[in-house]
Order: sequence, then C-alpha cells, then structure tokens
Amino acid sequence: MGSYHVVLILIIAAIVSHQVLAWEYELVNSNQATLKDYVTKVALPTTVVPEQVIAVLDGTTIPRFVQDSRTVWIKVSSLAPGTHTLTIKTDPTVSIQNNPTTVLIFYDDFRTWSGWVQLSGSVYRTVIGGEPAMCKDSLCDPNGGVKRLFTPVSYPVVVEGGVWRNYGAGYDCPCDRIGLLDNTVGRHGYGYGICHRSNGGINVFVDVRTGWSARQYEITSSIRDYYTNSWYTFTFIITSSARLFDKYVVIVGNAKSSYTGTIGQGSYIYPTLSYIYVFGGRPYFVRYLAVYRYYPSVYVGTVTKTATIVGIDAKYSTLLTDTTVTFTSPTTVTLSVKDYKPETVVASSEGTYTVELVRSVAYLVLIIEHTTSEVRTYSGDYMGTLVVTLSKEGFYPVTRTYSLTKYTLTDTVPLTRKTYQLVVILTDVDVKTTISKTTARAPHSVVKTITLSAPSYAPETITVVMTAPSTTTVGLTKTLIDYEVIVVDYDEGSIVKTVRTTLSRGTHTLVVSEPSYSPATLELTATADSHTTVTLTKSITTVVIKITVPRGVGVLYYSGESYSITGEGTVTITVERGGGEVVVDGDYVYPTTVRVGFGGTYTLSVAEGVKFGVVTVKEETPIEEVTGFLYRGLSVVKLFVIAVVVGWVFAGVAGVVAGKAEGRTVVRRVLLGFLLAVLLLKLIDFIVAP
Repeated sequence: MGSYHVVLILIIAAIVSHQVLAWEYELVNSNQATLKDYVTKVALPTTVVPEQVIAVLDGTTIPRFVQDSRTVWIKVSSLAPGTHTLTIKTDPTVSIQNNPTTVLIFYDDFRTWSGWVQLSGSVYRTVIGGEPAMCKDSLCDPNGGVKRLFTPVSYPVVVEGGVWRNYGAGYDCPCDRIGLLDNTVGRHGYGYGICHRSNGGINVFVDVRTGWSARQYEITSSIRDYYTNSWYTFTFIITSSARLFDKYVVIVGNAKSSYTGTIGQGSYIYPTLSYIYVFGGRPYFVRYLAVYRYYPSVYVGTVTKTATIVGIDAKYSTLLTDTTVTFTSPTTVTLSVKDYKPETVVASSEGTYTVELVRSVAYLVLIIEHTTSEVRTYSGDYMGTLVVTLSKEGFYPVTRTYSLTKYTLTDTVPLTRKTYQLVVILTDVDVKTTISKTTARAPHSVVKTITLSAPSYAPETITVVMTAPSTTTVGLTKTLIDYEVIVVDYDEGSIVKTVRTTLSRGTHTLVVSEPSYSPATLELTATADSHTTVTLTKSITTVVIKITVPRGVGVLYYSGESYSITGEGTVTITVERGGGEVVVDGDYVYPTTVRVGFGGTYTLSVAEGVKFGVVTVKEETPIEEVTGFLYRGLSVVKLFVIAVVVGWVFAGVAGVVAGKAEGRTVVRRVLLGFLLAVLLLKLIDFIVAP
C-alpha cells in the first residue's frame, strides 16, 4: 500500500451571523494517491448541538458524526491529493440525524444498550464519573463481552476508546484487554492490554487471541504511571505491512506518557475482523469504543499564518495601534489601548483586521491660578460628567462640573486667597491695662506690617503672617503722662487743693506753691498716669476769736496788744507762724494765757467756777471762731433757785416758831433744801455749759 500524507488546517474558527456558527479548515493530502474512506475527527473551539452540524468539503456535504458537543468525525469517500477546504458549521434551522454508522466502522457510547453478547462473564451498562459506560465485571480473562462491527474490516484499522479503572480494584485480575476478533469458530484476533500493578505501576502489551486464549506480547515493562480514578484514552493500530503490528497508547486524565512498539507475529495474520471484544480483568469501565480505517503516515497538521490587527478611533478613524500576530489556528486577539474600551477580534486567516475602538476615558486639564499657575489633570468617563473640587491651603475651595465631550478638555480656574481677621488688643506696658481693641484683615500666609497707635502713646509696628483668625496683644508705651498733685496742709493733714498736669515721660522737678504757705519742691519720674501728695506748711495763721460776755467787759491780749470786748464781740488776731500767747482778762474774768502755736485747738481756763470758750487755730481756713461765756458769780437763774430754796427753808423755820410745826420739820426742810439746791445748780451748769 502506498504512502499517504493528509494535513488538516484550521482557517476560520467562527463566523457568527444570526446564530449560525462556521469553522473553516484546510484539509491537505500531500500523497500521490487518492485516499478512500478517509476518516478523521475535528475538535471544535466551542460546543454545538449535534443535530445542527453540517460538514462540507469543497462545497459538497459529506457524512459527519458528532461524538459529543465539541468533537466531530468526518468521512471523505475519496480524498484526492492536494488542498481541500473543509467547513464545519451549525444551522439552527436544520435537524440531521446523528448516525455513527455513516462515518465509522463501529461506535458505541453506551447511551443505549444493545448487541453485546456475554461470554462467561459480565458486561453491562452503568454510569461512572457522571458518564454512561460499560462495566466489565465478574470473571477474569478470557471472559467478558463481544459485539459485531457495523461492517467487517481488514487491515489497516484503528481501535480507539476511553477506559476507567478505580485505584486498587481487581488486582487479582489487573489487566484491561480490548481488541478485534475474526469470524472464525475459534475467534482469533488482536487487541491492546494494560495491566495495573498493586505497586502502582503498569505494563503495556499487545493482546493476541488464538481460539479465545490470550498471549501477551509486551511493549513495556512495569512503568510508574497511574491510569486510575480518571478516564484515559487508548488508540490501537493494526497494519499488515511486513507482517508487523504497530501499536501505541495515548493516555489522558492523570496519565503521564504514551508508548509505541512493534512486534513480529510470524503467520498469525487474520485478514478479516468482524467483532470487537472487551475482555480481561475486573472491574473496569469503558466510556466509548470507535473503529475506523487507518492509513499509514496520515496525520493532521497546521500552517502558520500572519495577520495584521489595526485599531482605529471609532469617532475620528485615527490609527491607535498596529500589531502583527502569527498563528497556526484561529487566535483571539484583544486590543487594549489606554483610555479605550478593549475589543476582541478572532484572526483566522491572513490579512488585515481593522477594529474600531471606542473611547472610554477623557481627560480634564485644569490650570489653577493662585500665587502661581498650577496644572492638574483629572480623568473620567468619556461623554460623562466629572465633578471636581479644587482646594489649596490658604484658598477658598471651588467646585465645578464638566461634561467630558472631548478627549481632552482644558479650563482655567482662579482661586481666591483666604483672608483672616486679626484682633489686636492694645495695652499699657506699665500698668497692664487695656487701652483699646482694633481689628485688621490679612491674606493667608501673606506677610503684613501693621502700625498701631493711641493718643499719648508711642506707635508700635508689628509683622504678622496669618494662617487662621487670631488675637494678639501689643503693649504701647505712654509718652504723655497725666499726673495729679495733691497739696496737703502739713499741720492738719487736710487737702488744700488738687493740681492735674500732663508730663512727658521721664524725670521732672516741680515747685508747688500756695498763698499763706511756704513753697515745696517735688522730684518725680513720670512713667504712667499716677498721683503724688505734697505737704505745705502755712506761713501765717489767722485766728478769729468770738467771745460772748454775759455781763461786764473783757480784754483779750495777744503779743502785747489788747482788745477790749464789751458784752459779746469778735476779735481777729493774726498769728505768725511760730505762734504766740492769747491772754484773756477783764471784769469778772481771771486772766488766762493760752499759747497759740501751729494750729490746733486750745482751751482757755479761767478761775474755778468760770467757763471760758475754746480757741481753735486751723491753717487752711482764714477764720475760726472761739465762742465762750465769761461771767463771774452766780447767774440770775442760780440766784432764783437759791432764793426759792431759802424761802422754803425759812417758811419751815417760821412754822416752828409759830408753833405750827415741829423742830424735826425744820431739820428735814434744811437738809432737803440743801440737796435740791446742789442738784439744780449742777443741772444748770450742765445745760448752759458750752
């Protein structure tokens, strides 16, 4: 048999239109001969509905069988050398019977159960791993089940299937054996085998059947691969070339390797095979079995293609990106350009793909004007709204809303500097009292110089840098001092007068003078409003003496001068500082001398029984009165009292003489009269005394 070379190349992975999916492939037969009943399977990139799948080769519909939702078997009755276009598509409007007999020599996925013949063992339908499957159980080899092929087959031929064995199950019957048998009475044939060892290893072999009996032709010795607890796929190929058997096993699931080998079988060549068998140990499970024609050196290949992916702005059609991709099958390319929504394109053939990209991000550039110009950039959704609050220390915040209808929007925003109120309390640095309060405003962080002043005070200059409202205290130094001088009489301590004056700050000498007083010199230092007391001494004392004389005349002597007073009179005497003597004398008055000094009160004493008034000398007033009573002997009142008492006593005595009263009565009246006279005279003295 000649050499064959077929290449299947995926061109377009999917064309979507009104829910119709289509995938195009290049099917390449690089051999010189035409292949008959060529069978291959294609893995689709997505799931499909089996009844809606159509296979087309060079425009002609060909048989297909959908094994599952992503695997399609095709059969080409005559594949000429060269390149062919294969299209696998889905059409929701059609419903095509999904029949494996139109493509394969044999197929069973155990979704239904029929045609299996038990051979001293047990095979039956079950579910394993969520999939329908056959279970090979019960007795060990050579027992199990067989089923007739759709049509007998000769070499070359392929047996393919999926198998599951639970770990640790059936180590007394550890081998899985599946293959083909002829139609003779003894049932001869060939298959593959894997023996699972208790130590976890396996050995792979060709299972040769002669009259049901098995002989192992080992390809590998014990190998540490674990084909348990998951599905693994085997592919067993038989050729008649040079009376050799080529065999290899492809494992999936938790398998690690594949194995190939060749054995020589001498004359054990069975030309026609009619049955498929499932023999060996137990228990193990089979998910599907497929038998189809095999052509040596036939394979499915791929071709590297190059495509250019161009991304342009959907609005302005400007070029955004340009990239080149290479691929052997349709590839998905995602274009990601800054500020644009990503877009995906499927590159399935050579050429240029143009993709429009929609802007997703726009930028707002704000020029912020304050002490200097500052640029800030913001981003937002293109064609959306962006609210921006601009703030800076020391400036009032500004909020603005922008519609991002352009890719880049620019605006200028001025900021207003904050101003703060400064409260300045002016105080006197000397007495610490508050002079006044004043306010000023200063911009944030701006150096401001303020001159502060108040009447009679020296001005002060301060420098402030405002970062918040604040209050500060500034002391001012007084330059014009209000001074009060209190003049006090030295002798009496009374205030003569008060003098208010304004002085410049510093040391001063003041002369204080007042009529009738000796002047005084005052040394003072004026630093704050204040007062001081100055004592003045009188140089001349004027005394006014008022003398009341009940009867007779009196004489007042002072410094050798005499003043005659008749009755009641007033005499004014000028007493020089240092004083002198006041002498009172006259009729009915004993001479009395009083020393008049520097002011004060002086009492003039006369003879016993005579009251004289009081002499008062004060320096601050020019006139003082001295009032007194100068009399001698008994007053009229006293004489009247004495006369009454004597008359009363005399009447008592007369009564005794006349015999109208007793002597005791006279004695009593004398004593009682004496007592009454004394009491009345004392009372009179108390009342009339000055």
